[in-house]
Amino acid sequence: MKKLHLFVLKAFIGPFLLTFLISNFLFLMIWLFKYIEDMVGKGLDISVILELIAYASVNQFPMALPLSMLLSSIMTLGNLGESNELVAAKSLGVSLQQFIKPLMILTFFISIFAFITSNNIIPVTSLKARTLLRDIHKKSPELNIPEGVFYDQIANFNIYVDKKDPDGTLHHLIIHDHSTSLKNNNVTIAESGRMKSGKNKDKLYVTLFNGYSVNEEHYAKGSKKLTYPFMTSEFEKQEFIIELDNSELERSDGSIFKKQSAMLTFPQLVEGIDSLQRMKARTAYKSTQQINDIYFFKKDSLINYDSIAALAVNTYPTLDSISLKTKKKVIDHATQLARGMKAKIDNVEKSFTGKNYHIVKYDMEFHKKFTLAVSCLVLFFIGAPFGAITRKGGLAWPIIYSVILFIIYWVLNITFQKLAKNGTVPMFWGMWMANIVLFPVGLYFTTRATKDLPMFSLKLFKRK
Repeated sequence: MKKLHLFVLKAFIGPFLLTFLISNFLFLMIWLFKYIEDMVGKGLDISVILELIAYASVNQFPMALPLSMLLSSIMTLGNLGESNELVAAKSLGVSLQQFIKPLMILTFFISIFAFITSNNIIPVTSLKARTLLRDIHKKSPELNIPEGVFYDQIANFNIYVDKKDPDGTLHHLIIHDHSTSLKNNNVTIAESGRMKSGKNKDKLYVTLFNGYSVNEEHYAKGSKKLTYPFMTSEFEKQEFIIELDNSELERSDGSIFKKQSAMLTFPQLVEGIDSLQRMKARTAYKSTQQINDIYFFKKDSLINYDSIAALAVNTYPTLDSISLKTKKKVIDHATQLARGMKAKIDNVEKSFTGKNYHIVKYDMEFHKKFTLAVSCLVLFFIGAPFGAITRKGGLAWPIIYSVILFIIYWVLNITFQKLAKNGTVPMFWGMWMANIVLFPVGLYFTTRATKDLPMFSLKLFKRK
């Protein structure tokens, strides 16, 4: 039996490592395509790029681990079924559960590793990757000039670009040169242009087409400063160089991201949720006290509330019984109180909305720490019996099967997570629904594979 278990483990470990590396690589490529524009042309050292890729690779574990577990289990049992090793083991009285027992134990330890990674390692790598991406984005800001707004991140210049083409052409440029004055004494307007960084990223080469420049020169004569009329010069092509001060990548500590949900461990998330709940309770209590003290029990020297309250058995007779001047004061004061109360309630509502948003984010991340580990177990108990039933080895068919099953898992997971985030369903059901739905599927496949039955039976659809 030990030799059989060792044989099964050897048959599983190879495909698992291979599929994990492939899955992680594919998800890493998707991530790189998302952020490639922030890194191209920045003159980054290869060490910085490799560091960022290392952080991003670890962050892909929550997607790569479940997929690799599903694919490798289908491949392993499919290969063993296709080569009749599984049939030979059953002929010797070894059940499917006994046959895959070492894989079950290994999967359990992989799930523990997934939880430790999700709780202790991914928060650190997420913080490092987010911080490094921010530092890279700030480097060479000339490559990140946005459309439709004035950009002032280049020293002594304020640049407006109406539209950018994919090939790097800029349209309708307005450049304010403040190198000689903080006033707009030097303005250049062009129909189009290009900007290119030098090799050392310490210079920005600007080429403008079809535009004009407006300059106002100042000359000192004695103690007086003379201002001359604007001088305008037109051009078909103009080139100039802007000196840059940010040629080196400046690294920050990432302290601004440390409180985000993805950067926190399990105990920190629990503490954060509890802290936010207490803050909500304190805000509600203090706001209630302030509303009562200010808008219901506060005395005002301008109006004798006691005398009015004594007459306030009926609203209309009370207002009719006081003078017009006093009536106006009462109505104006009541209006001010109502507006103040509404503003106070609106502020409390905004405060609650912000706190609820963070509570939801923390709560979602709290459940993610466990769903990753459980999903590895669930997808293994789907993939292993599925491979034993189909008996399709190789790589092609297992990839097709696993991709279909993983898409079902992924769609369920994303859909119900969004519903939980919007408050449509409770957080527990939203975060666990994919595992809850697929767990009976795994039981069904396991039962069919144990009894050597096909995946689906057509007897129910046949007439007796």
